[in-house]
Amino acid sequence: RIPAAQALPRLALRDGLPRLLEVVASLMQRSSPGGVGDGLGDIPDRHAIERLGEGFDLRQVVTEYRLLRACVLRLWTSRENATHRPEEELVFHEAMDEAVAASVSRYSLARERTLQALDRISTAALGSADAAELLPALLQVLRETVAVVDVAAVLLLEEGVLRVESVVGTGMAVGDVVRMGEGFTGTIAATRKPLLVRAARTDSRASEPSLRDADLSALFGVPLLLGGQLMGVVLMGSRATHELSEEDQFLF
Repeated sequence: RIPAAQALPRLALRDGLPRLLEVVASLMQRSSPGGVGDGLGDIPDRHAIERLGEGFDLRQVVTEYRLLRACVLRLWTSRENATHRPEEELVFHEAMDEAVAASVSRYSLARERTLQALDRISTAALGSADAAELLPALLQVLRETVAVVDVAAVLLLEEGVLRVESVVGTGMAVGDVVRMGEGFTGTIAATRKPLLVRAARTDSRASEPSLRDADLSALFGVPLLLGGQLMGVVLMGSRATHELSEEDQFLF
């Protein structure tokens, strides 16, 4: 019934909750409350970032866990020949409490970080007369906010090709051109979907000479859309890591 949830497909609505239940069940079988936080791993963090990106507020994220807990307990107590196992129940409740706490913490930190970045972008926009001034400032905010980013670029669609309009970092250059449907950037433009590669140096999808020159490991790109119109593509890449976290991707 949450408006933000109504447009989600069933798989996105379930998100990481089935995996969470599997991990909690495994913890319960051990009947040991110690190490619950480590056992859950990054499941609550990933769930929080997904929900933040999908427009859930913090109360709605917590409500999901409340509903999940209630469903599990109702099914548990309704089983035939159900036996009371205090040790297992203790682990279950501790695991659910830890999942809520971890999700709340990650959601709050990611939202604060995002708002700070948006505030800096808004300030840059107010001080920029046109896109030629705004885009380098925007990319610099990104590079300073996402520490692992070494290169970031905006390519705009002009007469059927994508042209590098602005870039921070070394390797790519203003004026570099990529055709629609070709390479990493052209694929994003053609499909209008984000794309992530974790080994850009060897991945055949990152075939553009400019990307090869940038010598990147992790590479992420998203289409720039205004309504239904494709405006261009924006890229960020890292030389030092093969992973760009979901929080960094969301912020980007």
